[in-house]
Amino acid sequence: MQVTVFLDIEEVFRLSQLVPVTSSLSKAITRAIDLRKYWCLGDRDMAVECDDTEARELLGYAESYCSSAVAKIRRAFRLAHIRIDDKHHDLLTAFSRSR
Repeated sequence: MQVTVFLDIEEVFRLSQLVPVTSSLSKAITRAIDLRKYWCLGDRDMAVECDDTEARELLGYAESYCSSAVAKIRRAFRLAHIRIDDKHHDLLTAFSRSR
């Protein structure tokens, strides 16, 4: 299922540095950055469009390294009517904190 997460530009760039380049989440972040450049958007928010698995991965990184983005990602899950799978999410958070 598709999730659209609205993040501040600094949050996007911080998270883009943490996510492995080979990850599909990295591709979603790169698309958001490229679209912003293409449309020359002057606002501070960027829309990262990803599936629910990528959004869970994004949440894991945000909880460990970018706390200002956590509420925004959780709000995106609520708006998409997707429940965060606690078991999967706990494993991902534990993984991202071990780095």
